[in-house]
Amino acid sequence: MKIGIDAKWFFEGPPSGKVVVRNIIKELLAHNKKDTFFLFLNKSDENKEFPFLYRNVNLVYISNISNALSNVLILPIYSRKLNLDIILYQNFSSPFTRSKSINYVHYVLFLDYP
Repeated sequence: MKIGIDAKWFFEGPPSGKVVVRNIIKELLAHNKKDTFFLFLNKSDENKEFPFLYRNVNLVYISNISNALSNVLILPIYSRKLNLDIILYQNFSSPFTRSKSINYVHYVLFLDYP
C-alpha cells in the first residue's frame, strides 16, 4: 500500500502540531515496514535531517504556502502522480483527491477559549 502523510509541521509549526505529527510518523514507521510512505514536508525544510529514513520512506518537499491551500490543491496532485492508496491530512482535507483520505484535527481548544 502507498500511504501519503501531511508532515509539513514535522520541523516547523505549532508546538502541539509538531508533537502530533512526529508521534504519528514515528509510530506508523516503527510498526509498518511493508507499506511505502510518502511524507510531504515544506521545501524550506529540505536541508534538515529527517530522523526516520528507512527504505520504505520517501520525502516529498512541497512549496511553502498555507496549510489549507497546500492540502486542498497541491497534495491531491501528488496523490494522483504517486498513485497513493490513502493520504493522511492534518486539519484540512481535499475534495479533489482520488485516494482514500483521513483527516484529523488535533486541537480545537481555541473554540472554547478564543
